[in-house]
Amino acid sequence: DARGFFDDMHQRDGGTWNAMITAYSQNGDGSSLVDIYGKCWLMDDARRMFYEIRNPNAISRNVIVRRYLEVDNYKEAVVMFFKMVGTNVMPLTFTFSSALVACSNIPALKEGEQIHAVAVKVCFVKDKIVVNSLIDMYAKCGDLVDARRLFDQPGSRDVIAWTSIVSAYSTCGRIERQGNFLMTCLNGVSYRGMPWLSDILLGKQAHGFAYRHDLHSNTFVANAILDMYGKCGSLRSSKVWFSEMGHFRDRVSWNTFISSYARHGLSEKAIPLFGKMLLETTGTELDFSTLLAACANIFALDQGKQTHAYMLRNGFNIDVVIRGALVDMYSKCRCLDYAIKVFEESSSSDLILWNSMVLGCAHNGKGGEVLGLFESMQEEGIKCDNVTFQGVLLACIGEGFVDLGKQYFDFMSKDFCIIPRLEHYECMIELYSRYGYMDELKDFVQKMPFHPTVPMLTRIFYACREYMHSELGEWAAQRLNELKPLIPFQFEIFPDNHIDTL
Repeated sequence: DARGFFDDMHQRDGGTWNAMITAYSQNGDGSSLVDIYGKCWLMDDARRMFYEIRNPNAISRNVIVRRYLEVDNYKEAVVMFFKMVGTNVMPLTFTFSSALVACSNIPALKEGEQIHAVAVKVCFVKDKIVVNSLIDMYAKCGDLVDARRLFDQPGSRDVIAWTSIVSAYSTCGRIERQGNFLMTCLNGVSYRGMPWLSDILLGKQAHGFAYRHDLHSNTFVANAILDMYGKCGSLRSSKVWFSEMGHFRDRVSWNTFISSYARHGLSEKAIPLFGKMLLETTGTELDFSTLLAACANIFALDQGKQTHAYMLRNGFNIDVVIRGALVDMYSKCRCLDYAIKVFEESSSSDLILWNSMVLGCAHNGKGGEVLGLFESMQEEGIKCDNVTFQGVLLACIGEGFVDLGKQYFDFMSKDFCIIPRLEHYECMIELYSRYGYMDELKDFVQKMPFHPTVPMLTRIFYACREYMHSELGEWAAQRLNELKPLIPFQFEIFPDNHIDTL
């Protein structure tokens, strides 16, 4: 209680401190006495009190190390740390941190390396606080190689680590490296859904760092900032920064800006930007690929054709990436003949190009062509992947090839060593449900390695109602109702039947 009142006091005089010291002395609390003396900057008394403690523990040793650090007596802080280790007392996280900060300020690289070795030995090297302190110590001691090595470890990069490593390059006068590190930081910030807040905050801090160190006018850094805002979904900030870039933006800037809109489903805004870009700079194959993807997303066939024609007129190379984008655009715009023509003009064995054609035919109801493409891929020695099989299963759904679809599903894991994904299970449920193979559907669902999703259960429910399979239908209704939907599911074809769990 006395310590609580003491800590709550805004102003403390000599009498107050003496009262606390006397109280701790009478109660034999050596660690607290060391702490009190240290806070009074009476380090000789703190040290004497520390040595009077019969068996100093980790807490008392942590206190003496930290207090030496706070009075800027860095050498004594390091000495006390090694004395602690010499008595086989396990240092605390903050003991490591305090000792490393002391090494940073001396600077004392050799002692810092020894502390690092102790941290490895006692398994503290994965602790976030210790890792950040190590990075800062190596950076301030001029050992950028080891600082970078720790920095590159998975999970090590947070705001503190970034500040230490970039500041170190700045201090050493290696501005080019500093800019590269900053770009790496910005490129590492990505849009991941709900956790975006922490990412955009880190990105904004990096943006502020660029301003403070006069890096923002570097085109590479500026583009990285622009890309960061786009990936985090902060399109307003992206637009503002793009305008501020002004005369030092280039083709990469434009592509990054346009891609940001396309990535977030705003293709109708991305397409007009391309025309503005051509007034300021020339387009590249990457720019056209982005534009074609935007056209595909909103089924803008006319703009897609104009883009294709522009590339042909101006002698752009129709490489495999552009060809794949053209196939995808024409397929999604229901212009399959053009897609096939573009595809047949190439003799490439690129898997992405072939998959684009497979999915294009599948989505346009050309199941026979899909199966023919699959056979051609085997003859050409092109290794199929999960996307290929998704297209094949979609083709089987469209053509009603139930048994063949089951064979292809089994081929995936047995012959191609591909683990079926959610979309493949969805295809099989749709295949069995659409054509009334209810017994096969029940057996398939029973053997699934995971519980059916809500869309799967809903499809099963309506298939059972259509083909009057009460057992499976009631089970699906029960599972759906367990999820508490707004409108309860009720299976009423055979109301007297009991629900059998799968």
